Order: sequence, then structure tokens, then C-alpha cells
Amino acid sequence: MCRKLAFIVVLLAVTVIIPEHASQAAVIGRGSMAEFAWSPDNHSLAIATAFGIWLYDATSGSFQLLAEESASSLAFNIDGSELYFSTLNALQAIDIQSGERRVISTTAFQISGTGAAAVTTLDETLEVWYLESGDPPVTLSAVAESAPFITRISADGAWVAGAYHDFENMENSQFLDIIFFWDVKQQQTIPLPVYNDRIWNITFSPDSARLGAIMWSGDVYWWDLPTLAERHFTEMRAFGDLAFSPDGTLLVFGTSNGDIRLWNSHDEKMTVLGSHLQLDGLAFSRDGQFLASSGRDGTVKLWDMSTSEAIVTLEPRRQEE
Repeated sequence: MCRKLAFIVVLLAVTVIIPEHASQAAVIGRGSMAEFAWSPDNHSLAIATAFGIWLYDATSGSFQLLAEESASSLAFNIDGSELYFSTLNALQAIDIQSGERRVISTTAFQISGTGAAAVTTLDETLEVWYLESGDPPVTLSAVAESAPFITRISADGAWVAGAYHDFENMENSQFLDIIFFWDVKQQQTIPLPVYNDRIWNITFSPDSARLGAIMWSGDVYWWDLPTLAERHFTEMRAFGDLAFSPDGTLLVFGTSNGDIRLWNSHDEKMTVLGSHLQLDGLAFSRDGQFLASSGRDGTVKLWDMSTSEAIVTLEPRRQEE
């Protein structure tokens, strides 16, 4: 009888023994990683994968399959009772205890880190929805004839950033990119220069006071808000994802050689936290004590920021059938 090998990503659980006031855990889900979301109490980690959205409860050590869809964006609500998630054609909320769902919209959204707001693209315009307060949506003026290929919204819903292909300014028959930044309340739009480059990823800090970007060249940008004072880090070989610490003082990002680099704005030093090859996801816990990183190979690492050590490494398991 013929035997065949299949690479199957199985669900593993490892509980991390750490101080009681910061009980945490890390998991690996099924399939490639997409997004992380930490609960407000730092006890649960939601993971969007290619085969569904999983919730790990660190207090009980249990896993829960919340949804079988693949989500492009997710965040807990303010009190952690619901998880907002967006698929390609809907924005939904699921009750963590009962599993009941409600459909908020039949369009895709990018959700803020706190779940307070979300932004969607309607043709060339953007629309901001306030999920917690119930305030009416705000429509942002169009800045280009095409839609942005990346949109991000700050945790408080005050700022929106969109990455666009700048077809009007081409170099050597190659289009370049531009970031537009909206002050939602003032309805002001400001273009941010990125110096003839292509945009890989952009993100807001959890305190809504900074905006960061990774470029195809490997450069990294940091803008303070609302002044838009800029820091430009060259020759960083940045790659994959980037994330700010909850207080906005640390910026972490992956590199093409597998390093995870950390920029500290207090002492203005760049250090290497560790290594995670093919990194495509980063997320700080709400208290900033832990960092979750994911790779395209399905691995997940949990880093203790007080020691700069990976305290958990989880890998897909090769299984015969």
C-alpha cells in the first residue's frame, strides 16, 4: 500500500509560566497566519488563519474555534466581550461567550486596534464607522482616481492612512507609491513623502500618536502625530510587518535576513530582539509585556519584552497518513 506524506498544521497549546499579574499564553493555529488580536485583559489571543479564527484562553488553557472564515482584520471590542472581524465581503461581530454573530456591514473593513472604529473603501472614497460609540459614519474625500491598496485607522478613530499607487509619477516605467493621511475630525488630507519608493506596510501606534511604514527598499519611516515630524531609517532591510508598543515608544519590525529589530525612541538605539524567518505578523499585548510574531512557515513565537527572549516557539508538525 502506498504511503503519502502530508504537511498538516495542527493546533498546539503551550501555557507560559509567567507572573500572575501578566498571565499570558501563545498558540499556533491552523494554516498560514494573517492577524493577531490581544484581549483587553491580555488573557486571550485571537488568531486569524487561512482556515478560521481561533481563540486561546490562557486562564483555562482551552481553544475555541470562533469562525471558519479567513479574516483580514480583527480586534476585540472595548470590554473584550466581542470580537470584530472583517472578511472579504462583510464586517461582523461575534460574542465570545455565546458564539452569536451579528453582521454590521456587507463590505470589508480595516478595524482599529481597540475595535472603536473601522474604515472601508467605497470606490475612491473612504468611510469611517464608529463601532463602539454609534456615531454616524464619516466620509473622507477622494484623493485619487483609484482606491488605496492599504488602509489603516488609528485606535481612537481620529486618523486614517491610505497607501496609493502614484501612477502620475512613474520612474523607469515603474509606478511609485504615496501615503495620504486624513485628520478625520478636521476633514484635512495631507500627502506624506516616501522618496520614490514602494510601500510594503503601514501601521498606527496603539496610542494613536505615531504612524510607521515599511518600504520595498527596506527603509522604515516614523511620523509623530499630529505634527508629522519624520524619522527615516535607511538600509534597514525591513520586511514583513511592523508594530508599535502600546505607549508608542518602541517600533519593532522584521528584516529580510530574519532579524526582528527594535527601535527605542527614548535612547534612540536600534537593537536586535531575535530572529524569526519569513516574518509576516507582529502584535504587542495590550500591556506591552509580550510580543507575538508569526512566520509564513506557520511558526509562532512569543517574546518576553523584559528579557528580550522567545519564551515559546511553536511549529507545524509533519504527520504521516
